[in-house]
Amino acid sequence: MSLFDCLTNAAEGEPQFRDRAEEAQRLFNRLRDDYEPRIGPDAANAQAAEDVKQIMRGRSERKRRLDLLRIQAARRNAQLMAQHRTLNGQANQAAALRIFITGDETSPIQGIDPLAKTLRGFYHSEMDQVLSNFGRNLLGNVRNKARLANVVNELFGKKSGDTSAGELAEAVRSVLDRARRDFNAAGGDIGKIENYGLPMHHSAEKIRAADFEPWRDQIWEDLDWTRIIDFDTDQPFAIGGSRPPKGGRAEAFLQEVFDSITTDGWSKREASFHERGLSVANSRNASRVLHFRDGEAWMRYNDAYGAEDPFTNIVTTLDGYARDTAAMRVLGPNPQAGLTFLSQTAMKAAQETPWDTPSASVSQVSRAARKARAMLDLHSGAAQAPVNGWLGEFLAGTRAVLVSAQLGSAAVSAVTDVGFQGAAARKIGMDFGGVMSRLGKELAGDPANAIRKGLVADQLANVGAGQARFMGEAFTPERAARLSDFVMRASGLTKWTEAGRHAFQLEFMGYLADQSRFSWDAMSPPLRTVLERRGFTAAEWDVIRRADLHDEGGATFMVPHEMRYRTDIPEDQAEDLAFRLMSVIHEQTEFAVPSASLEGQALALDQTRPGTLIGELARSGFMYKTFGASVLFNQTRRLMSFDGPYSRFAYGTAMMAIVTAMGAVSLQMKEILKGRDPRPMNDAKFLGAAILQGGGFGIFGDFLSSEANRFGGGIESTLAGPVAGAAGDVISLGISGVKAAAGQDDHFGRKTVNFLRYNTPVTGIWYWKNAFQRGLFDNLQRLADPEAERAWRQAERRRIQNYGNASFWGPGDWLPSRAPDFRNAISQ
Repeated sequence: MSLFDCLTNAAEGEPQFRDRAEEAQRLFNRLRDDYEPRIGPDAANAQAAEDVKQIMRGRSERKRRLDLLRIQAARRNAQLMAQHRTLNGQANQAAALRIFITGDETSPIQGIDPLAKTLRGFYHSEMDQVLSNFGRNLLGNVRNKARLANVVNELFGKKSGDTSAGELAEAVRSVLDRARRDFNAAGGDIGKIENYGLPMHHSAEKIRAADFEPWRDQIWEDLDWTRIIDFDTDQPFAIGGSRPPKGGRAEAFLQEVFDSITTDGWSKREASFHERGLSVANSRNASRVLHFRDGEAWMRYNDAYGAEDPFTNIVTTLDGYARDTAAMRVLGPNPQAGLTFLSQTAMKAAQETPWDTPSASVSQVSRAARKARAMLDLHSGAAQAPVNGWLGEFLAGTRAVLVSAQLGSAAVSAVTDVGFQGAAARKIGMDFGGVMSRLGKELAGDPANAIRKGLVADQLANVGAGQARFMGEAFTPERAARLSDFVMRASGLTKWTEAGRHAFQLEFMGYLADQSRFSWDAMSPPLRTVLERRGFTAAEWDVIRRADLHDEGGATFMVPHEMRYRTDIPEDQAEDLAFRLMSVIHEQTEFAVPSASLEGQALALDQTRPGTLIGELARSGFMYKTFGASVLFNQTRRLMSFDGPYSRFAYGTAMMAIVTAMGAVSLQMKEILKGRDPRPMNDAKFLGAAILQGGGFGIFGDFLSSEANRFGGGIESTLAGPVAGAAGDVISLGISGVKAAAGQDDHFGRKTVNFLRYNTPVTGIWYWKNAFQRGLFDNLQRLADPEAERAWRQAERRRIQNYGNASFWGPGDWLPSRAPDFRNAISQ
């Protein structure tokens, strides 16, 4: 009996065999039809039968592997969740759901977010020269574009004659292959292709605008059809460098690719009871479907239909690998399904627990599961895909423009980092003086040294790193993102943030190197507590401390990235220790240089999406507030991590003192930069404002002494958010304009200038803000508002009444009239 007859019988038999038999039968028919014109019917039957056996065996093995990884992750995580205890020993599976996403310094559960940061840093370290050569400048632009084109050609196997470009291409090729292997180890299935080049990140908008036939005609000759695989047969469309004729399966294949890109994958999906389409394990093959003949062909297509330049392509590919690999390592090949399993496991435990037994309630589990799903969507980027593309892009662009106009002094607020760094260092027994010394070096030096040690290079790699610190990563149109990014870079916030993180992380590595001289019992107790709570054991510490230290001019560092390549222990153990140790460093860094965390964003955004009414209201309302919420979450949990009420009281009061002191410094610096004397510090209003400023809620401190915030709006516009506030200003300005046209004086000129004053991009950068205010906007107000001088005098009197400080560079003055009166800060 032939294979075809066997498949026919199987397809007509038991239901459990029917689907696979029909799949194999279709594959056999396709292959036989391909082979028969070349080798005859008998040989075609034999060859097709042999190929079907191998292909179906491979598909079956991949499915079994995914099933095994899924089961292993589910069992491991269910056990970790069941064992999770709060610090007072109470079981709480609801709390564990968050930790699988964010990590926690008190739990051995590996979190996706710190693991993704670890992988990103490791990948950046392996291409530090690439980042140094092409990393972004002050304007956010990629440097050395001519050499970058040579690197692309080298990646596709074509010699450019540029030796340096060849070396950089080899670094890119190596790190992309490393990321591919990490992804595969976690459950992916991406094969190695020599001289693969780069994946293609398509622009659906550009392709949709071109339509299928022009797109097909432009791409046909540039494709390498010998590498493009027919999904029906698992065989290439051509051999020996040939190209298939237009029409037939090759054209049908391109039509399928076109439809998939322009419909966001829905052309290959049917409505079902499942929320998502591809599992993460299968998703990364999508950008590797089309293969190009050489680098020039890739660049031609990328210029016409690509979504980003080659450098950004490299960075986003690695970032995507890091996110997906981390999610799969923690939750399994389909992280959404893995999280659903854990949520249902926690719900079952809550439902079956007797009512009088201390445990997480059903409502707690339900809330925790929803928040965990929201955090996972934020991590993967699914939560940032706009539902209504036009509306989402417009409002996201508006938010970015407002950031460029309103956060030019955020770097001054960030001086509070010094206090957080001191508290974070003391908590783990590290020398704060060393952190400050290292911070000075990082601010003055080249970040390449830190990058080589496995630290993330956001400043060189990404647009929007500074904005992301206060608002989290968000979908933003490119031009608006570049505008806000320029302000963050020009104001120094991006540099300050990255230098602070690198300083703390490098000092932590030095601290680990110093402590490696001691046994588990003899090491610093605060550090041992941190490691013990994160699941490290004495035996593992003995393995860690045997690692070679990185020596740099007499200073030694324990670099987790280098530990990954140890040969004296099994490879999987070396990798596990490297990942876990670096994750600890990232977790501790979040206390030293806080940012808008996934948890803070999930609290604000829940499961909303851009381009929806509720989603946009949430993104506007919490635009500058997720940072403060994240700080509050982190510090509250850290407070509760101390043993006993005395230790908690001591940490709480010390942290409150630090937050207040640094908030006061930030407030006074801002006053001076605005041309005002320091505020008196002897009243409750200043104390409250300093606490809020230090804790990341400085905008609410404005209302302790006045009815307007720093951008000119009231409490209602502050709660609604900057976008709603700006929209209200536009409406108010329009109404005022109508009244002015009707001869009713409504201060239209003044309102117009004030709208420009608070919403003009770039003018708010701290070191030139007051020059713009006095030299440009005040003079515009003089022209547009006959009562400008009287309005300024009234504003000055209100300021002195509300805040107790006068201006030394007052409204309408071209230059300061005197030096600031620092004695005013301590006046009675």
